[in-house]
Amino acid sequence: MSYWTGRAAFVTGGGSGIGRQIALELGRRGAAVAVADIDPAAAEAVAAEVAATGARAAGVQLDISDPAAWDRALAAVAGQLGQPTDCLVNCAGIGGGCNVADEDVARWRRVLEVTLFGTFCGCHAVLRPMLDSGKPCNIVNIASLSGFWANPGMSAYTTAKFGVVGLTDTLRLELDGTNVTVTIVYPGMVNTGFVQNSRKVLGEADAEAEGGRPTGVGNMLADGMDPAKLAIRVVDGAERGEYHVFTHSEWKERIQSVFDERLAAFGVSADPSFTEDFAALDERIAETQRQA
Repeated sequence: MSYWTGRAAFVTGGGSGIGRQIALELGRRGAAVAVADIDPAAAEAVAAEVAATGARAAGVQLDISDPAAWDRALAAVAGQLGQPTDCLVNCAGIGGGCNVADEDVARWRRVLEVTLFGTFCGCHAVLRPMLDSGKPCNIVNIASLSGFWANPGMSAYTTAKFGVVGLTDTLRLELDGTNVTVTIVYPGMVNTGFVQNSRKVLGEADAEAEGGRPTGVGNMLADGMDPAKLAIRVVDGAERGEYHVFTHSEWKERIQSVFDERLAAFGVSADPSFTEDFAALDERIAETQRQA
């Protein structure tokens, strides 16, 4: 029997791209799957594809940046699937932008509302029911290598993905020893319609000619990894309880250089007479957790 048999997964951004392929992979492995997307038609279409694998499936419209919408969506799919969510895959996100000096403030805020705040909303909505259930549960947050590696002209997306990494690292500590396992995924370039979907959510015109080859970041994504292969790695990692899931191994040296530069910048303390008491600090943090 598959690890996923009898489990119910909720996949955001499931109407296309990585989310669609993860939903299909979970369905093939025996999970009941709720496909959530801001585009209800896309969610229903992918739910039908999942059902064709023999799995129970439901499609639901969801703006992940709306906390109240999460409660409604989770209740709706629990009714359709006959059980509550015990695996959340936070895949939905948007990007886009330009240099900080020329950025549109509303656009920058919207990218963070969806990509970072939306991920928080999902975790917040499912965590208490998951913990109370006592059953093995999973949260899978799709971050990005942009959560470590900054690129010019992408400050909103980079900031959001750095935030997803920090949020998930915190969850890992808070959920240690509980029934909820956390996995974070760091994709590189993947062949999806991410750029076009982002423009649609942001209400921006698509600058790419219909039927033509994408340009800019869209071009790089068109040459990216097959999302079906990435989905297999993600689902395998969650099943094995892995915390870090890196899907693009050629990035290792670049990411190593980020941490090497930071560690090399450590020097003499600003106050050599001061020494951080980590034992006392950890105890204060633990006491705060006990009082929460």
